[in-house]
Amino acid sequence: MQATRPKAAVFIDFENIAIAAQDAHGFFSLDAVMAEAERWGTCGVRRAYADWTRFRAYGETVSEMCIRDSSECWPPSMSSAPWRP
Repeated sequence: MQATRPKAAVFIDFENIAIAAQDAHGFFSLDAVMAEAERWGTCGVRRAYADWTRFRAYGETVSEMCIRDSSECWPPSMSSAPWRP
């Protein structure tokens, strides 16, 4: 019988982690955050919270990683707007 991987939920305080990474390392990698999360288990729930008006440049990356955005995390006025860096 094949072993089942644990399931995990990821809730990212995006604003604070992005700012802290920028200050400490000069850049922020959402790939690195999600890779670390996947070490704990299969991430079935992915959510990120921030003032998205300040982090528009990450919108496409957040969407590509299937992190819940539009209706639950983005402000309604931004949920259908195209992202522009």
